[in-house]
Amino acid sequence: MLRKREVNVLQAADGDAALAMVEGGVPGGIDLILLDMTMPGRSGAETARAFRSRGIATPIVLTSGYSSEAVPTDVATQGFLQKPFQAGDLLRAIQEAIGS
Repeated sequence: MLRKREVNVLQAADGDAALAMVEGGVPGGIDLILLDMTMPGRSGAETARAFRSRGIATPIVLTSGYSSEAVPTDVATQGFLQKPFQAGDLLRAIQEAIGS
């Protein structure tokens, strides 16, 4: 959905790979991290906590087939998107999270 709208997308196989990618630096930086609550290895919530504990303040949007009530209250994110969603919903969540 995002690539069709010419958004630069980087993919990571799991939470640890995402952490390594962000910590390693990406030319041009990363504007937003999109995590699913259910991922291989670390959950989306655990991965979000790991980003924050490392001082990474990049906006995070969580997505899940479950409701937002499934997101632990101690997870600092800038948005939640419940599946299934449309492309417009995703774009709105991204724009709200990055403040544009």
